[in-house]
Amino acid sequence: MSTVSVKPTDTTESVNYVDVLKNIEDFYTENTVAAFCPTTGSTLNYKPLTVEQLKKFIELQVAATKDEYGVLPGLEIVNELNKVITDNNSDLGEKLLDALTIIDRDSVLVQLRANTKATADVVLQDDITETIDLSEIVKSIKSGKLPAKLKTRKKTFTYDSGSITLNIKLPTLRKDAEINNKFRKRVLPKLQKGRKQVEKDLDQIMSQVYFLEICKYIDTLEIKKGKTVNTVKFSDIDTFDQNFLLLEKLPTQIVTEVSDFMSSVRKYRDEVFCYENSDGKTVPLDIDIALFAGI
Repeated sequence: MSTVSVKPTDTTESVNYVDVLKNIEDFYTENTVAAFCPTTGSTLNYKPLTVEQLKKFIELQVAATKDEYGVLPGLEIVNELNKVITDNNSDLGEKLLDALTIIDRDSVLVQLRANTKATADVVLQDDITETIDLSEIVKSIKSGKLPAKLKTRKKTFTYDSGSITLNIKLPTLRKDAEINNKFRKRVLPKLQKGRKQVEKDLDQIMSQVYFLEICKYIDTLEIKKGKTVNTVKFSDIDTFDQNFLLLEKLPTQIVTEVSDFMSSVRKYRDEVFCYENSDGKTVPLDIDIALFAGI
């Protein structure tokens, strides 16, 4: 009696990756995060964070730990966080760089992070890790708009033959990113000269980082003498180099005024983006890529 062998039927179907990607995109579209922006007082719909974005954050965090000076990785991190703000909002995209401020960036990032996982592990002193509830911080963010006095400030300094009017403005994402990129081009040659030269220039580089932040907050300077008025626009990225040099020539009262405004913004930020630690103390939360570790 003869036997007949039957070849198994291969029921495996090829995967249509076009459909798979479309379905994944549908998931993002149907599971948007309603993120509140304190500066505008508006709520924007955001796609949840992707694995690709988290992977990029990890890579940047590793790069930052390898860089003992931390200047360049810090600038690159800001650009990557800005990309999340624009890429994950399909309605407005690049327009958000002009509409939102650095406070809005922190707000949206915390809300996206909380949507991924409601808790986060933060590293305290002595490498002690504490788990915090991000949902409480999200509630604090959504509790109200940013006060108008923390968006702009104007002050005029007079002298016998004229006056200097200082207009301060909370930096937009675009201004923050463009100034960072300009500064990166200025400092990169110094950081590529070798360890000994870098150590020699390090104090100067770090002081420039401080004045870089001052530069971001100055909107315009109006120098008036008689009927002549010269307006220096610090928002004009094409004149950044001249403006950055001009900053060193300004009276200290102007830098002090900007620093005071920055301190007020920082105080607001620390009151909103804060949590209660295990000792019952209120602690400000650092909004950086380390926040996305452990997801």
